[in-house]
Amino acid sequence: MIAAQFIKVYQTKGFLNVNGKESKEAYFFINSVTEIKAILKQTQLTEDDYRIICADNNKNRMTLKGYTISSSTDTPKKFNFITSKSFEGVDFHSESGICFVVSNVQNRHTLVSIDMDIPQIAGRIRTKTNPFRNKIVHIFNTKPTDHYTTYEEMEHIVQDEIKAAQERADLLNSSNISESAIKQQVNEIHKIGNESYLSYQDGKFVVNDMIGKLQLYSFLITNVVYNSDKSLRDTYGQNRMIVTKGKWHIAPEKFVKDLIKEPTFRDLHKRYCEIMKNPMTFNLETIEIEHKYPILGRAYRKLGIQELKRLRTIKSIKLALGEI
Repeated sequence: MIAAQFIKVYQTKGFLNVNGKESKEAYFFINSVTEIKAILKQTQLTEDDYRIICADNNKNRMTLKGYTISSSTDTPKKFNFITSKSFEGVDFHSESGICFVVSNVQNRHTLVSIDMDIPQIAGRIRTKTNPFRNKIVHIFNTKPTDHYTTYEEMEHIVQDEIKAAQERADLLNSSNISESAIKQQVNEIHKIGNESYLSYQDGKFVVNDMIGKLQLYSFLITNVVYNSDKSLRDTYGQNRMIVTKGKWHIAPEKFVKDLIKEPTFRDLHKRYCEIMKNPMTFNLETIEIEHKYPILGRAYRKLGIQELKRLRTIKSIKLALGEI
């Protein structure tokens, strides 16, 4: 998960370097508590590190069992996870926070619209001195193109569905059907729920054509906008964000690759020493680092943290340990 890799960069270096400027906080806008939990589990963040801002209800509390739901007014943390509850209307204040938008095409609830959601998210950090306040890192995957239906084909499908629904409504309204038959039909509509083209209002069946419009919009977001990297970039270009003051840039591929590349030995050495300065903060991150570089664990136990901190290369550590 790319979001977790960004978090690892923050954890390892203590900051994210973007064009010579350091970001020390991250705001992840992701409309899925399930995916937020997956990121937290993968990165092993502690309560001191994260803040989750979502609806505080039974469903979310069950999904996030073992994690704390926070308020937008609580003290900011290094990593802030925000659902659509706060996509608009909630202001955040941060001197160096970056907004990350996480979209997973396999979970349509996480797919933000470029014309409406992105401008709202972009305006959430209000600190004027923040050099990243008008920038967004959009993390996304795209829809597989196998068995792809075009938008025009989907329009025909929806039009046929609406036409068939109208025929059913006309037939039901013109027929001399019994009360029990009407009740049965209404129950069938209720079973389908919000996706039914038919509804029963004021004693007659009517067609809800908004269902078709919503289906087309959902299809557009999922299968067209997020169909490829190019289509998403094109959509940003088509929506020039004139409703906001932000100046938009699509991060070059090299920029993103540099951000998520594997940390160097020196990066991990620095992070390991920071954690081991206080044994009470020992966590799974040190296990991962020792697994990658066992020499760090050996040096810490034999030489102590102060000596290990002074030694910056594998060769110098081996010399101190007498291994070469």
